[in-house]
Amino acid sequence: KRPMRFFMRAKVIAELQYFIVIPAKVFFHDCFFVGSLVSIISGFVTDDPGNRFLLAVLVASASYITVPAAMKIAAPKANPGVYLPMALAVTFPINTNLGLPIYYWLMHQF
Repeated sequence: KRPMRFFMRAKVIAELQYFIVIPAKVFFHDCFFVGSLVSIISGFVTDDPGNRFLLAVLVASASYITVPAAMKIAAPKANPGVYLPMALAVTFPINTNLGLPIYYWLMHQF
């Protein structure tokens, strides 16, 4: 009985790491880094703060908007019950609560 409990506990820990590490990577690399970069670089394209902010938000959101469609094509047997919640229920709130104020602040700094 002990080895089975240990195996189940290790499996749960591995699944939790999967649901925590991957969304964190997606947010900090795909959303935060790219959104921040675009909020700074967009100053060379336009001076309107509304356009700059909207462009940064759209670029930061592109990763979790396109993930469901890309996963459906790349891995047709993948369970949508796994990758849809990760893309929408985890990364989206983090981007809206943490990313948007950071993009807005960066846009006004540069």
